[in-house]
Amino acid sequence: MVGATTGKITALYCRLSQEDERMGESVSIENQKSFLLSYAKAHRFPNPTFFIDDGYTGTNFERPGFQEMLKEMEEGHVAVCLTKDLSRLGRNSSLTGLYINFTFPQLGVRYIAVNDDFDSIDLNSTSNDFAGMKNWFNEFYAKDTSRKVRAMNKAKGEKGLPLTANIPYGYVKDPADRFHWIPDPEAAEVVKKIFALCLEGRGPSQIAKQLTKDGLLTPTAYKQSKGESGPSKVSAHPTRWATRTVSQILERREYTGCTVNFQNLHQLHVGQGTETERPREAGCVLQHTRSTGVRENVRDCSGNPAKTSSDAEIRQNKSIFLA
Repeated sequence: MVGATTGKITALYCRLSQEDERMGESVSIENQKSFLLSYAKAHRFPNPTFFIDDGYTGTNFERPGFQEMLKEMEEGHVAVCLTKDLSRLGRNSSLTGLYINFTFPQLGVRYIAVNDDFDSIDLNSTSNDFAGMKNWFNEFYAKDTSRKVRAMNKAKGEKGLPLTANIPYGYVKDPADRFHWIPDPEAAEVVKKIFALCLEGRGPSQIAKQLTKDGLLTPTAYKQSKGESGPSKVSAHPTRWATRTVSQILERREYTGCTVNFQNLHQLHVGQGTETERPREAGCVLQHTRSTGVRENVRDCSGNPAKTSSDAEIRQNKSIFLA
């Protein structure tokens, strides 16, 4: 029995991406764990140990669970690696094939993809001959799913539905409609104050100093105080406003009642995804998408402003909170 006398473990690797969740319960993490544990016990593989990546794409292998398992393999602690099928290991045909055919054998690890009837110890198996083709189809599935998701998001974005997961400070999701933003009463007052100070002639640096003096929580600290997570870590000084933070608020076109989509261009390559910020004028801007009302004299936010907004331009970009 493999590993019985050496004390090595049997690695049970489970992975689920956000796209895979649409396939239902059959590929859930709990289902994979139950399936692999039953298989390991039935075939008397010793010391079963789970390595899990929940919410990670299969198009690259920079996943914490996989990397932890690979480290155990490199240290000689793993005898057998089990996955439910080849797609759980990965959806990048080149890298998946590299691990199966070279890395795992060099590390002395037997790899089994149960539902695909693949076992690296059986070199003459017909199922093993088809593994390369199955890996290619798994990669094609990932690309096809990505294209469909992008097409769906494009349709939503062109209808005026906000696509960003990072809702601007001063707004919250409408409980009745997750695509609709409504002012957050407490934070909206701070946004209103920022625009009011700007209209009085103060620059971002002066406004930041005033907000700091008033002891108001920064956007990141405010979100954390409400139990929400933000894109930035909270500093040791939650009421110390940065000039850049104020400038970003004054320049965001969403505060004029617009919805801005496709400002970042996401490109998916095999094994990695990259995101590039597009020129300001390249985004899709839909005006008056929130019912709070915007004055007629607010700057047309679909125009072509300069690359860097001056204080004078910012003062024309009045917030809907001042309407």
